[in-house]
Amino acid sequence: MPQRISKKWYTDFRFQGQRIRRVMPEARTSDQAKRLEAQIRDAYFEGSYGNPAAAHTLIDFAHKVWLPWCKDSRKSEKSYRNDQLYFRSLKKFFGSKTFADITSMLVERFKRERLKDGLQPASVNRELAALSKIFRLAIQKKITRENPLSQVKKFIENNQRTRFLSPDEETRLLDALLLNPTLSAVVTLALHTGMRQGEILKLEWRDVDFSKNLIHVRDTKSGHDRFVPMNVRIRAALDSLPRRKACTWVFPSSGKTGHLVEIKKAWTTALKLAGIIGFRFHDLRHTAGTRLAATGAHPNTIKVLLGHQNLKTTERYMHALDEDKRRAMEALENFGESHERNQAPLRFAEWKKNTAR
Repeated sequence: MPQRISKKWYTDFRFQGQRIRRVMPEARTSDQAKRLEAQIRDAYFEGSYGNPAAAHTLIDFAHKVWLPWCKDSRKSEKSYRNDQLYFRSLKKFFGSKTFADITSMLVERFKRERLKDGLQPASVNRELAALSKIFRLAIQKKITRENPLSQVKKFIENNQRTRFLSPDEETRLLDALLLNPTLSAVVTLALHTGMRQGEILKLEWRDVDFSKNLIHVRDTKSGHDRFVPMNVRIRAALDSLPRRKACTWVFPSSGKTGHLVEIKKAWTTALKLAGIIGFRFHDLRHTAGTRLAATGAHPNTIKVLLGHQNLKTTERYMHALDEDKRRAMEALENFGESHERNQAPLRFAEWKKNTAR
């Protein structure tokens, strides 16, 4: 039973052989003291009293606190959609675990499981960053004291690809797309503007300005709109598309969104017909960036056209150009020897012909 000493109520009971004596400053009456004592007893049996981290589940906190925070602070709707995807991944793995249950070892297991699920190291790192932010918010709210992510190393990201479309592959790919004019237009835009697949498929006719030869790219990954000039190939591709009355989308579909959202099947078929192996749609964007670098475009110009947030991303195309230069110099280095070998049989034949006279 609660006891009142010097105008304060106390609870005094034994738990697992130990005497538990706690002051209950919130209690003002006997009934309040009894109810609060019952809550404290229950909390001790559940293992959460005096340890808020054991009383709050990660997922419940993420749903009620972290996700609303993300929605208010994110610059773009796409970023918030990514946060929702991270939340679903965390919920699937951590379930009903409390903050106290989640240790650095458990997070390490989460890392391994996500790799087994087929995620790239960079994608796993994004999920770890989301988990770390949840813990930091919980620390601010005084729900937990430590962030186990501080003891977990992120993966070394090595997702950069150096796969580009060669001129011969481009010819074969465009030939394979002759029977699919819609995908042909999508590929042409990707190859000549460097736009991302999602940016192309969500393109609206209001964003295409034929008078100024400009495409207005909205809802970008960086959250900032940009304008991309059109060349003759882009104009021809867009002009070839049918325009339906009252349809706002450049690439309409009968689905819920009203526009195409998936081209994977058609893209895979086109690659098989063209005999191209190990090439992703996103590599068209890499190809555009590399070709811009090859034409001598300034890195800042490439950065703006492709919508990069910083020059570090753009520099990969400059590195690819440097690699092409290196291979060219190596070929030049051996040119004299190979030329000499190729010319030797001709000179021997000429000498033999002259001596026979």
